[in-house]
Amino acid sequence: MRVQVIEWPGGEPDTLKIDMLPATLRKIERGALKSIPIPVVDTVSTATVLSWGAIATVQAGTGRTKVLIGPAYFNAAGSHLRVFPDEPGTRANSKSFRAKLGFVKLC
Repeated sequence: MRVQVIEWPGGEPDTLKIDMLPATLRKIERGALKSIPIPVVDTVSTATVLSWGAIATVQAGTGRTKVLIGPAYFNAAGSHLRVFPDEPGTRANSKSFRAKLGFVKLC
């Protein structure tokens, strides 16, 4: 029997597309937003299992950018995804971001 322990939320980073309003996209591009509401098309259960450093293509009309995101969190304002706008959404950045946070395989 082989057992693998994965820190929650763990596993390999996912990629996803998130449609939003142009004003919201501009705020993300400026680094003015640290979270976004969970998109209506996603369920809370889907959002809570996103791993740290998942890559999101956020788009509004023809504008788009890729950012790293983290799993959902919940507060009085609702359910949100963490956004890390200072980290361009590339596989290499996702890997180093996850390593910096300690989310890498130990063996």
